[in-house]
Amino acid sequence: MNNWPFADPPDTGVFTTQPVLDGARVKDVYHDQDGDWQVLCGTTLATEDARIVHFAHLVEMVPSLASLADLPRGWWAGRCDDPDHDEWHRRPTTLRARVRARLRRS
Repeated sequence: MNNWPFADPPDTGVFTTQPVLDGARVKDVYHDQDGDWQVLCGTTLATEDARIVHFAHLVEMVPSLASLADLPRGWWAGRCDDPDHDEWHRRPTTLRARVRARLRRS
């Protein structure tokens, strides 16, 4: 991929889920403190749906992810369900805040 915008290489393994790979709208992106990336749709956190794929594959599937190349470690970006609104909202996150958010969704 030409002009790769991320500091991490295109073949970096990224945590995602099968629904994302099947085309579900990405709503949450986490750049963890340890440098890992998670690209999630909010529909499942089931272990059997977990996947690790190359970053480039996800950016090809969801081009707006490229706008998150400068998302600092320890930050979250999210967007709403409406496909007409692709704007990403950003905020710092902690493990505690992430667990609370996931429990509220359940």
